[in-house]
Amino acid sequence: MNYETNIRLAEQYLSIAATFSHKCTKAIEIIRKKIADADIEIKRVYESNGNLNKLKIKGIGIQTRDFLELILEKGYEETLKSVKEKRGNRLEEQLSFLK
Repeated sequence: MNYETNIRLAEQYLSIAATFSHKCTKAIEIIRKKIADADIEIKRVYESNGNLNKLKIKGIGIQTRDFLELILEKGYEETLKSVKEKRGNRLEEQLSFLK
């Protein structure tokens, strides 16, 4: 089952991640597909727990979960703005700056 919120979240992730890194487009696309095709509604997991620590999707690691949390917490536009402002920093630094 495809959840509309997962599809939207996947597209937002793709847009932001592609802005951050142009080198890993194939990997980003694979992760986007995993997010979109998840059999659990990711937004609901976040709303229930306040984080995505319990999200278990093969191929979705800590960095991706942290990135998705930022999108869900701060919204797409604010996350994109922050990523663009800090482009060039490593992803871990980016995420710690936004929290």
